[in-house]
Amino acid sequence: MPRMIGSLANRMQEGAQLGEPYVGMGATEMLYSDRRPYTVQRVLGPRRVVVTRDRWTRVDHNGRSEDQEYAYESTPLVEGEPSWRCTHPFGHLMEGNGGDAPCWVREPGGECEGCRYWRRTRETNGIELRLCKRGWKRVGSDTYFTLGIREAYEDPCF
Repeated sequence: MPRMIGSLANRMQEGAQLGEPYVGMGATEMLYSDRRPYTVQRVLGPRRVVVTRDRWTRVDHNGRSEDQEYAYESTPLVEGEPSWRCTHPFGHLMEGNGGDAPCWVREPGGECEGCRYWRRTRETNGIELRLCKRGWKRVGSDTYFTLGIREAYEDPCF
């Protein structure tokens, strides 16, 4: 049985989907008790989409309260030129040496070409989501999303 961490409201809504995914549809990242807004930028199939994080600005004047209103602005999908790089899902944990993400299978100063994560990819601001048994999940992470709702929320208790 999975352990419940975070707010009950976020755990109940994570992974939900309202309608079929389409480009421009809102999405919400469910964090511990906060939420972050996203927009679907590409539908790769019925069980895979690419989203980008939206910019949001708080428009109410309620101060530190649970009654919050936000204005959202979608961020367009940006992809760079193809290049060879390490695509290990935990590469952000291995960052060092001036921002270079060294792979743990290569020797210092060596190449990573023998690693299964050494791939020709494009750097992008998009995040791929896959529909799993418990709902929409970020690839390479335990973060769940809700599709069909675009919502920001910052817990005033933290």
